[in-house]
Amino acid sequence: MLKSLTIKHYALIDELSVEFDQGFNIITGETGSGKSIMLDALGLIIGDRADTSIVRTGAKKCIVEGCFVLNHAGVKKRFEALDLDFEEETIVRREVSSNGKSRAFVNDTPVTLAALKTLAGEWVDIHSQHQTLEVQKSKFQMGALDRFGGHEKLIGSYREVFNQFKKHETDLEELRSELSKGLKQQDYFQFQWEELEKANLEKWAEQDVDQEYIELENAGEIKSKLAQALNAIKEDDQSSLDQIKNVARIVESLSEFGDAYSEMANRLNSIAIELDDLGSEFYNRMDGIEENPERMAELDAVRSSIFNLERKHQVEGISELIRVKEELNSNLQSLDHLETAIEEKASILDSTRKELLSVGKKLSEARKKSSVTFSKKLIQLVETLNMNHVQFVFEFRPSEVPTRDGLESVQVLFSANKGQKPAPIHEVASGGELSRIMLAIKALSSHGDDRTTMIFDEIDTGVSGEVANAMGRLMLDLSASQQLISITHLPQIASKGRRHFRVLKEVSDETRTNMLKLSDDERIVEIAQMLSGAKTTQASLDNARELLAQ
Repeated sequence: MLKSLTIKHYALIDELSVEFDQGFNIITGETGSGKSIMLDALGLIIGDRADTSIVRTGAKKCIVEGCFVLNHAGVKKRFEALDLDFEEETIVRREVSSNGKSRAFVNDTPVTLAALKTLAGEWVDIHSQHQTLEVQKSKFQMGALDRFGGHEKLIGSYREVFNQFKKHETDLEELRSELSKGLKQQDYFQFQWEELEKANLEKWAEQDVDQEYIELENAGEIKSKLAQALNAIKEDDQSSLDQIKNVARIVESLSEFGDAYSEMANRLNSIAIELDDLGSEFYNRMDGIEENPERMAELDAVRSSIFNLERKHQVEGISELIRVKEELNSNLQSLDHLETAIEEKASILDSTRKELLSVGKKLSEARKKSSVTFSKKLIQLVETLNMNHVQFVFEFRPSEVPTRDGLESVQVLFSANKGQKPAPIHEVASGGELSRIMLAIKALSSHGDDRTTMIFDEIDTGVSGEVANAMGRLMLDLSASQQLISITHLPQIASKGRRHFRVLKEVSDETRTNMLKLSDDERIVEIAQMLSGAKTTQASLDNARELLAQ
């Protein structure tokens, strides 16, 4: 229940603090006095969005704070899910600054607007004037039926499977789209892969094609110069090898004069050995180099082919071309994998659809069963509101495809007069009838839910006299098991409340809206004025006392 509400610098409200009764609370006041401002402010702490226009002129920010008493099962888990400390008396605060910044707090812990809406949005059910028209809509009618029938678990199970079904459906669409796109490119990928495969890249990657081509192209010059180098090292009369060996012998003869000379001689011998090896390598290279026009032509074709492929795929080197080839092969193979994945996902989707239809059928059966009882109780309840000979018929229409709400839509057909064929509510119900039907549906579907504070903003529009009195009695009965706040212009309803507040507009240097708790004597005057206008008479005062005494 909402224990108290404090509002500071909100629109026409400078500062306001009220404490509500746990039962039936009444709010009255002249048209335009600002009764609905309080509801708008309350909307802030249950997650409604706000703009800077609500901040009172001259103030830096507005603050709305509500104290809720929470003692029903399950609420603690909600706090734990949001990582918030639970307290039976929970303070929810919302601050909106004039520069547009908005902050929300639960027990002084900052929370997001989404978290606030998830948490506090369950504690208050605000029925504003325009929402009476909601009773004509299929979605509202189905929601009321589900609350009446206690279908929460069934709906939860259905929506869990429905969400899985939609996810599998989306996944399947994406896989098919990916396959379609791949199939359009398949021929092109295949052609590119075959072109690279034909180039025999792996073979040529093991050979230095450019180096071999250069050697063949310059075979004569290379062979000639290697011969000159070989002669200089080993075959001339004064070859480099013989001279170094001679120097080594001379230096070695000095070894008896110190180890340094022995080391020098060793180094010279090492050079001689290296030169001898180089000479042998020169000889072998000369022996292996031959002019080969056929091989040159083959290598030239390979070089040209690789160059064209590098330019086509915008890469450099055979290794990069091999990588491109592997990617193309992977793309081609992925199409096969996609086809397999599509078959598997289609099978999963089909299985999930069957499960969804099974759970949906149970929900449909539960709704149809509950609708019979709901119709009877709704008729009984509206009859107490001076609506005799009414009929309510729940019409179930199968949906073409499963929706988030089930396998069917619901429409309530209504007849207010004997012999009249039931028709959609929006076609036949008057404004006063809509108000009474809405109140009756709210009363039945709430089950006296002590988790929720129910707020009616002039739900009594379009009624008067004994009908208003009956509506007041129904609200009073409902308030025995849950907190109820009603904004009303009708004295018959106002007289039923346990706590009565009056909203008034005060004008001095500036205009302010205030809300005062009325004493017993003040209630008599307020209700008398609601009966006869601003100027009370003894008759209206007596009538007010009589209403309060009933």
